Formats: sequence, C-alpha cells, structure tokens
Amino acid sequence: MQKYTYNSGFTTTFEFLEQEKSPFTILYLHGLCSDPWGKKPEVVKDYSIKNKLNFFRFELAGHGSDADNFPKTDMNIWKKQVLEIIDNIIKGPIVVMGSSIGGWLSLIAAKERPERVIGFVGIAAAPDFIRPMYENVFTEQQRQEIQEKGYTEYGNKDFAYHFTKKLIESGFENEILSSEKLEINCPVFLVHGTQDASIPYQHAFTIAQKLTSPHVTVKIRKGSNHRLNEDSDLFEILSSLEYFLKQNK
Repeated sequence: MQKYTYNSGFTTTFEFLEQEKSPFTILYLHGLCSDPWGKKPEVVKDYSIKNKLNFFRFELAGHGSDADNFPKTDMNIWKKQVLEIIDNIIKGPIVVMGSSIGGWLSLIAAKERPERVIGFVGIAAAPDFIRPMYENVFTEQQRQEIQEKGYTEYGNKDFAYHFTKKLIESGFENEILSSEKLEINCPVFLVHGTQDASIPYQHAFTIAQKLTSPHVTVKIRKGSNHRLNEDSDLFEILSSLEYFLKQNK
C-alpha cells in the first residue's frame, strides 16, 4: 500500500500491482461510504495476478484511511481524483471497473478519456442516482436536515449512507444520463441484482439504452443485492473481464 497526495490536497491509500507485458490495467473504483479493500476487489486482484494484468485500486477522498475528511469531499473532487490517476499514474489502456457510485465515476472516466479507456464493467453502477434519491426517497425531514445541517443519514437493508449538501449539489452537476445519448463507445458490461435496495436493477437498462456503444451486455442476477459479492455474482463480474483479456492478448 502506498500514499498519494492529489492536486486537490487529499491524501489517500492506493495499491498498484504491475505485471510485465500486461495488455491493460484494471482500475477499480469502490462505492459510496465503502473502500477498495473488500471481497470484490480482492477477487479482482487475484484474477489480475493469475492472468498477469495490471491492477490499480485506491480510496476515494474521504473514504478508508481518509474517512475523517468525508464532509469536505464531493463528486467533483472524486472525478478529478480519478482523471488525475488516469493522466499521471497509469500508463496505457485501461478497463475501468466501478461499484455503485464508482460505476458513475467510471462512466465519467470513459466519456472524458475515450483514448485511454478501452472497456467498462459496472457493478450495480449508479450514475445520476442522487437526484431521484433526493427528490423521491428522502423524507421532508431529511431534505430539511440537508439544508439546515448540511447533511443527512440514509440507510436501507443493504447499506448505510451519509449524504452531504456538497455531495448532492455536485451530483446534480455531474449527471450524465440527462441527454439523449451518452457518448461512450467502448465495450460495456453491466452486472446488477434484482434485490438491489439502493439502485433498482432497471437502471442498468437505462444506462444501456443511453450508451452509443454497439457492444453493451446487461447481466441481471436474480436474488442478488447491491453488494454483488456472492460467488455466483463474482463469477459474472470476472467473466466480463474475460472478454477484455481475450480481445487484448
């Protein structure tokens, strides 16, 4: 594990596994109020070692070892962090893999750096989820807390989340599904569970319809939740990576 200080001033922990003659790097982006050290990224790391692929995982600012700074962070900071890693640290082609809000950031990366990102694997990808959450899920009391206190807590059967006013406002600023088309042309795989309590599985089809890419595969896991960390879920995630491995040998 190493520490890196970004242009934004935040310092977080990352791991960069480099393999000789790797055809591309897997860049793993974790979810909101989570970190990159859990079961899913560990399985992806093992896959990378087995198949001699570069693997990069890191903490979004305000997460993991930097959790105390969460109130100071927002989508704009995380977006800059991801693009800085792509521009300054990782060399060559990249397959971005994002869980939940990490999926949102991955799609932004694919759109902003099309010359670098050759593929995307979404794990319960959650682009643009903040507006419907704020408008349709939060109670009037929660919306009032956001305006008066600057944050609110929200939980469901899958996760507990901390939403700040900065996060919500920056989420509105970074919506990518509001236009008719989402200009991303690399191959895309979207894995989602029918029992996802955070992001309805139908959202995967919305993403697929917006993408300009002719190669979009949606994998719906019956009975799986937002975590997608059962062995059968992980099999589908890794089989998506297998496509890029075969295409880039």
